[in-house]
Amino acid sequence: MGCQKDIAKEIISLEADYLLAVKDNHPILHHAIQNYFAEAFDANFEGYNIDFTETFDKGHGRLESRRCWVGYDAVANIEGSQDWEGLQTIVMVESERTVKDKTTIEHRYYISSSVGSAAYLLNSSRQHWGIETSLHWCLDIAFREDESRIRCR
Repeated sequence: MGCQKDIAKEIISLEADYLLAVKDNHPILHHAIQNYFAEAFDANFEGYNIDFTETFDKGHGRLESRRCWVGYDAVANIEGSQDWEGLQTIVMVESERTVKDKTTIEHRYYISSSVGSAAYLLNSSRQHWGIETSLHWCLDIAFREDESRIRCR
């Protein structure tokens, strides 16, 4: 499904909010969001209406911190934003993960119709993985999918 304008429009028509990942499938929007946050960092957030939150997790042999920035006044200045029904905010999530002595940093970008806090939107972005994980658990445990030796060809 992904980040598609028709999906956003349908969600808004149902009086709900969306939080959609923006990747290179929308290169102009993706680049514009990256630039916005890069400029905000360079300005030390002076003059930017941005909320921030950070969470930490430790377990399973790894240490992970997640940082989330939400731009509330950015939409009017983001090229291509007018094409998205109900778009209110842009979001950047930075995940820093350390396993043993190796640290990796990943940035993900989102658009949202919600004007929720950074904590709310970070939690919302994490809910996707919770659903996916629980569905895989169901397939693996209840249906014993991993034990299946049925193979195509």
